[in-house]
Amino acid sequence: MGCGGSASTTTFFDLGGHSLTAAQLVAALSVRFGVDLSVQDLFVNPTVSHLAALVQAEVDRSLHLTDEDGRIRRLVAEMSEETVDMLTTHLLRAGDGAARI
Repeated sequence: MGCGGSASTTTFFDLGGHSLTAAQLVAALSVRFGVDLSVQDLFVNPTVSHLAALVQAEVDRSLHLTDEDGRIRRLVAEMSEETVDMLTTHLLRAGDGAARI
């Protein structure tokens, strides 16, 4: 499923995602991170980095984190693109029943 692009340009759809896996990914993100996203959010934020930023913003909002309390933001920022790609691939496989979050 990897397409060799960077997290800033590789989209969910480049990685093999489609409307059914989009719904499954949104549901998995809701369970895993407690965020309330829609499939529309995935179409508006299709790159891995944009989707990660959206999830991060929703987590921060739900935890009432301020800009001063950026522990989670720093952890995500320290992840390599390889790690982000691996997590995305894992989430896509979870939608196919090959792995579970």
